[in-house]
Amino acid sequence: MGTTDWAVLVEQLISLVGDIFGVESGVGRGILTVVLALVAILGTATTIVAGLRKIARVTPTDKDDVYLSKLERFLMKIRPVLSRVAYKQKRNSSNSSKLK
Repeated sequence: MGTTDWAVLVEQLISLVGDIFGVESGVGRGILTVVLALVAILGTATTIVAGLRKIARVTPTDKDDVYLSKLERFLMKIRPVLSRVAYKQKRNSSNSSKLK
């Protein structure tokens, strides 16, 4: 798949999720795009950290374990924030659809 193919798939995903949650405005779609991107980044970072954790277990020093622990704590703090943002976006879109 080329870059254009991925761009089309991402745009279709944003459109589909926007339709599911009733997000019609340009600003709402922009927020939805940012939230989906952050969720994708968080998922990717979590997977990478899990792989690095396995490598860190076999190394003789604890320095890498300390850095990975800090990174894991940071990722765990971000997760609830993204959940709240996604919930507020969903609640706002459902309130606006009720007003129509």
